Amino acid sequence: MNDVQEHIACLRERMFEREDNKTEYMSDMDRWVCVHTTDYDPEQNSDGKLAIKTTAMATDYKMSRATVHVTLNQIVASNGGGNWDKASIVILAPYKDVVAVNGNPQEIATEDTYFIPDPDKGLVLPDSTYIVRGDPHSEKLFEIGEHEATYKTGNYTDEEVEAILTLNPGAKYEYEQYLDDDISDNTVDYLLGYDKKLVDIYKNSKDKKSFLKGILDEDRFAVLNRILRESVVRMSMKKMGYHYVNSHEDETSGIVADVANAAGIKGQSGNKGHSLSLEAELEDTGCFLASMSDVLKGKNIDEIYEYLTESRNPMSAEIVKSILSDTPVPDAYKSYVKTFNDYVDNAKDYISYRSFCTPAENERDLKHFEMMGRRGLRGYNARLDTVLRRQAKKMNGEYTAALKELKNNPKEYAELKTRLTEFERNRALNIQYRGSSIDR
Repeated sequence: MNDVQEHIACLRERMFEREDNKTEYMSDMDRWVCVHTTDYDPEQNSDGKLAIKTTAMATDYKMSRATVHVTLNQIVASNGGGNWDKASIVILAPYKDVVAVNGNPQEIATEDTYFIPDPDKGLVLPDSTYIVRGDPHSEKLFEIGEHEATYKTGNYTDEEVEAILTLNPGAKYEYEQYLDDDISDNTVDYLLGYDKKLVDIYKNSKDKKSFLKGILDEDRFAVLNRILRESVVRMSMKKMGYHYVNSHEDETSGIVADVANAAGIKGQSGNKGHSLSLEAELEDTGCFLASMSDVLKGKNIDEIYEYLTESRNPMSAEIVKSILSDTPVPDAYKSYVKTFNDYVDNAKDYISYRSFCTPAENERDLKHFEMMGRRGLRGYNARLDTVLRRQAKKMNGEYTAALKELKNNPKEYAELKTRLTEFERNRALNIQYRGSSIDR
């Protein structure tokens, strides 16, 4: 069977998704496949096992992201939160095998299941892992092997383009839009792959049509790459003995969440997993800590002042205090503890007034968060806590060094202290005024 015939056979496989049995299929955990889409090959860890590094590991704890994310039985779709269309590597591994070597995920959602792996090992991949890679030099449209597959990422012949477009009837219209001179503004975000930088450049461009033509002429094969990549992943998953199942915000994603909850793992429908989680809030704090370090090292007084006075992160207030009192910066880990405690307190407040759950459900969830608060961040997840402590330690060192460098420029440092003193005075007056208004 040649490549085009294989593609047509793959098209028939898509019929599975149009049948009701996809919901029944995904109701069994043993049929789940973890799918990780990335630009990076897995690496051998200290045990000699192939593993996916966390962002914290890959950045030597400059960033605190301690999680590794996968979708279940499908490739992640690009959206406002990120663009994976050009990611050329897709790692497939049976869910049950991933759990066997790493433990359960922290939370399950069809479009965003995430693990908190051992911070020294990463997410260890089982022997049953299958890897799909894009190959810009391939002469074949794709090739399915025993443990890995490759696919062509450009220079398609007309016959290959036609074969790829038959895999997804809607894709032909999308592909033609890239060649169309009349592109509406409401499709630009999608056509630019939700790349925020490109979208901003487009919006500020004096000649939007020329800008789009230049970008889309370069990237017009991106849609073909995406369709071909999905097709090869489908065939690879079939070779592994599993089905590819799209389940974006539909009944299937709800079933997966129910199965997870029944197994004692927090489950959410669709892509609601990580975005609303405690881990996401802790990562936001980590991003602030890293960015604050970069701003301090930049030695630009205006930027430092703006960053310290506009941020609501508790660490900004601590740095202001240390500058004004000429004392060491307090441990950045305290910011993580405050983020954790605030999250728990807000959750308890929310539960106390919600009316759409039964009293028994409210009582159960309230006890959960009370227990979570008593156990603290370390008790919540020791692996996560280890990563946050390592990142905080790194930031403490960088803050200390950066402030020392600032003090070597007495004039600029004195100006910063003067401006921060005035800011703190005005803030105190505003608080006092609001308090007296309330009293009246």
